[in-house]
Amino acid sequence: MLVKKTVAIIIALVTILSLVLSACGGGAKAQPITLRIGWAGSIRRLRRGFVADDDSLAVEVIAAAMNGTHNFLGQKHTSRYLKSGEVLLTRLAERGTWEMWDNCGRKGMAERAQAEAERILREHQVPPLEAIQEKELEALMAAAESELVKR
Repeated sequence: MLVKKTVAIIIALVTILSLVLSACGGGAKAQPITLRIGWAGSIRRLRRGFVADDDSLAVEVIAAAMNGTHNFLGQKHTSRYLKSGEVLLTRLAERGTWEMWDNCGRKGMAERAQAEAERILREHQVPPLEAIQEKELEALMAAAESELVKR
């Protein structure tokens, strides 16, 4: 069973790698992969579930902000929820003011995703496997190979 799972994982990894390489084209047009990384964070947040109570809905806080300064970021409630991780802030979303966005060339999510993909490809360093990991991988590969030879 372990061998079948290992082979499935290896096939999946090779498939993902080939998709990444073909999508990236050597670094060009890599934004679909980067966008999917952002989506993965959103999905992880969705799987945690949501609470819909008076505090999380913040009806009174919203009413107070709308009747006053319209500044939600100045509310303690907003700060508390931002710090708790309730709101997912992706690197790809525009978080600045209109003026900042305009002055920086009005880049959209696709352009930011492309820039992030290029940064990852340029800067990411893969740490080498430890000796024990190398041995485990070799044992898994040998077991998978002997399983495939049986067929």
